[in-house]
Amino acid sequence: RSTRGMSLIEMLVTLAIFAVALGIAVPRAQNGAFALWNAEQLVLGDLRYTRAEALTKGDHFVFQVNDDHTYSIHRMELNGAVWEPEDPPVRSRQLPSGVIFTAGFAAGVGANFEFNTRGLLVLPGTAQSLRLYDSHTLLTRQITVWPSGQVAPI
Repeated sequence: RSTRGMSLIEMLVTLAIFAVALGIAVPRAQNGAFALWNAEQLVLGDLRYTRAEALTKGDHFVFQVNDDHTYSIHRMELNGAVWEPEDPPVRSRQLPSGVIFTAGFAAGVGANFEFNTRGLLVLPGTAQSLRLYDSHTLLTRQITVWPSGQVAPI
């Protein structure tokens, strides 16, 4: 047998093995690279959803940071003169793996963002912010909620 090169079948088998290995490696790399961006978009969307629910349903709604990687959205019920969160929550979410809420100068664990029936932040004083930290990339992102109820990434 001569040693001129690889046959067509050997070439196809090699390409198939390479394609399978690439198909396994690439999705895992992309999830880690975009985890912080995905978390930011998820939190932004849910803060905006909370405000929109308050505007359209005519009740107060609250976005609560439960711990460093979960949050929930509650409809609130007026008991006497106090608005209290109803259970179960309207929505509960967990941040992507490796992404957490952090404190610092911005609001973190235990933060509440309550929106009234006009979509305004209740008792804001000033704008409040949430920080997200990605332990894989060591990057942070900040989301600010203004007294007017507007939500924006910074």
